[in-house]
Amino acid sequence: MTAIEILHTIVDTDKNARSIYAGATELRDSFYAYVAEHVEYIRKERFAEADRQIAEADKNAKIKAEEAIRELDAKLCTELSEAREHYESKKDAVVEKIFKLAVDVDA
Repeated sequence: MTAIEILHTIVDTDKNARSIYAGATELRDSFYAYVAEHVEYIRKERFAEADRQIAEADKNAKIKAEEAIRELDAKLCTELSEAREHYESKKDAVVEKIFKLAVDVDA
């Protein structure tokens, strides 16, 4: 092989190497884009699932809170009724006792 042929071989090899490098770079960029697309898809999917779970937890918390309010309201009504009954049953006796104390003081 002559020096010119060797030089042509080197130039051809350099062109081929650049072509191979460009192809590899293009494949790498395509792969990165593919991975980024799938990462974004998975991220959106996870955020959607998290939003759904948060909404479900909020809904369950509201239901539990409303149930607790109903229970407390029922308990309050029961205790209020009991207090009224107690007041009504003791009212006359207390008034009579106060009256007797007032009469005894005057006597």
